[in-house]
Amino acid sequence: MAKRLCQQIRDVSQDRILDVFRRLMNIHGATAVYLATPLPYHSDFVRGLQSSMPNFFTLEHLLAMKNSRLMGLDEDNYKASLVEQEICKESTVFLGLSTHSSWSGMVAEDRNDRDVYEITTEFGLATD
Repeated sequence: MAKRLCQQIRDVSQDRILDVFRRLMNIHGATAVYLATPLPYHSDFVRGLQSSMPNFFTLEHLLAMKNSRLMGLDEDNYKASLVEQEICKESTVFLGLSTHSSWSGMVAEDRNDRDVYEITTEFGLATD
């Protein structure tokens, strides 16, 4: 199911995605977006979003930081995933597949469902 939803998300226009990001940022006073995604950070989809929104960050930015505590993230998907979950846990707002993804579900649970938004609801995606 999560794989099918990811494909549906890729079919949503970038303008629609950016509108949802901006709306949630305005509601919560957020100033940046961090996109934790299984998509490569150099994909056309991610690059398109990145070029249209200032303060849009991905794993690529963490890897470029050269912080000794972040060394090895490019070689250890598990460690990278834990760092991204922590970023999402501590963020102002979280938009995820929380009912369809164990990764997003863990973040939502760690946040005690505080300011958690469901992608399927925000983008009107079918879940059946």
